[in-house]
Amino acid sequence: MRKAQMRSPAIAPISCDVDESTSSSAAKLFAMKAPLKQIALAFPMGVSHLERVAFGIHRYAQEQGDWLLVSNPERHHLSLSDLKGWQGDGLVAFLTNAEEVALAQELKLPLVNLSGALADTAFPRVRMDYAAMGRLAAEHFLKRGFSHFAYYGVLDLWYAAEIGRGFAEALAAEGFELHRHDSPSALDPRSHWIQDGSAFAAWLQALPRPCALLCAQDQRGVHAVHTCFRSGLRVPQDIAVLGCNNDGISCEMLSPTLSSVARAGDDLGYAAARLLHQLMQGIQAPATDLVFPPGKVIERDSTATLVLDDPELQKAVAYIRANIAASLNVASICTYLGRSRRWLEYAFRKELDCTPLDFILQSRVQAATRMLRQQPKAKLGAIASNCGFSSPAQMQRAFKKMGGGTKE
Repeated sequence: MRKAQMRSPAIAPISCDVDESTSSSAAKLFAMKAPLKQIALAFPMGVSHLERVAFGIHRYAQEQGDWLLVSNPERHHLSLSDLKGWQGDGLVAFLTNAEEVALAQELKLPLVNLSGALADTAFPRVRMDYAAMGRLAAEHFLKRGFSHFAYYGVLDLWYAAEIGRGFAEALAAEGFELHRHDSPSALDPRSHWIQDGSAFAAWLQALPRPCALLCAQDQRGVHAVHTCFRSGLRVPQDIAVLGCNNDGISCEMLSPTLSSVARAGDDLGYAAARLLHQLMQGIQAPATDLVFPPGKVIERDSTATLVLDDPELQKAVAYIRANIAASLNVASICTYLGRSRRWLEYAFRKELDCTPLDFILQSRVQAATRMLRQQPKAKLGAIASNCGFSSPAQMQRAFKKMGGGTKE
């Protein structure tokens, strides 16, 4: 077997949990003394959406059988400077500035870039369709009846500009304008965007309400929610906040929890590994980026609102959501509002394009989806009961009818 040459103490093989079949394959590999290809993962795997990318790379590596994935074992982030003098075979990296591009070029190794920070890095790249993420966000907000929109972007980051472009173009096509606030990137060590929030707070206060706010990343979404709270703005009633990337910690450890546009993590990582393999075999890189469409909007509390013209219909929607576990029906809603069944049916069809019963079912499915995501160990019977279903079987039928599922 070729002896591994790792000159930097910061680099170590990645430890992964494997099943018996994987262990067996590894045992056969070492028994044959096959030469291992060392692949460095030079990107921050501690970020949840990039963690999914790493698992996609790992899946491809397992199929090859002779790949050894290496990274920093303690920081979960291997920098390009750690790789100086490293005698490996290839790497998947995050190139976010000119200095990192220069370091990558000095390594003279096959490399696939995952970052959209720069418009062009002169390396093959696998990335998300950032403009499509912006368009998906616009569609999400438009369905909820918003007529005022804003974007919280990041200066000098190409992907943020692309998300904002897709968002603005989709809104313009429907006749809406966009308010915009951009601040320096946290990747710049001179940046103090999270501490110096006075300009951002003043901008939020000046927005027309209710307003739909898209943020270029989930961390900015968290900052927006915190700033709204300090400024006396309600989320989602005054400002509905939507992030990008669907990072679990950022989105779930927040009150209200943060809605976000999901990414194609595992599949993107697998494609990056496959492209790297081709480069290592001497196959010419594609002329353009390999681009993946976004997943879907994972709705949480920060956008769980509807902007409706009729205030009584707004009261009906609020009543349904507040009593989701109760035995709701059209008659009980009519009694609460003091309105006729005919009026209620007409109002729902006019503004929401559905019947009151369909809206109740949709609301229950959404509530169950959030509980399944937030409490994965909870019993299905308890979730069904808390969301107004008579049994897990009825809940499952509702998911099928609404085109939903139990996994995000």
